[in-house]
Amino acid sequence: MAKSSFRLDLTGDKELINALKAGKQQTPQAIAQAIYEEANVIFAKSQILVPVDTGILRGSGGVSAPQMGNQGYFVDIFYGGPAAWTLSRKGIGTNGNYS
Repeated sequence: MAKSSFRLDLTGDKELINALKAGKQQTPQAIAQAIYEEANVIFAKSQILVPVDTGILRGSGGVSAPQMGNQGYFVDIFYGGPAAWTLSRKGIGTNGNYS
């Protein structure tokens, strides 16, 4: 998990109000960045588990940029593209079963 920290020195109530306002604007970007970084850690671990025949499937994976949804930020960790077509041509269905 990505770790981050910050330091905030305040000497008055106006500074506190200004710091909270600034934090309100910066927090969504920080959350989106943290989700993206953690998704990349998960993706890197998934690469070890991807079967390698031609390398097409392993090369097709990635992590999407953070997006805002109805319930907050999200990213997609994906595999597919040309690899999905190649696998279907070899008789492997989208559910992972061989046909």
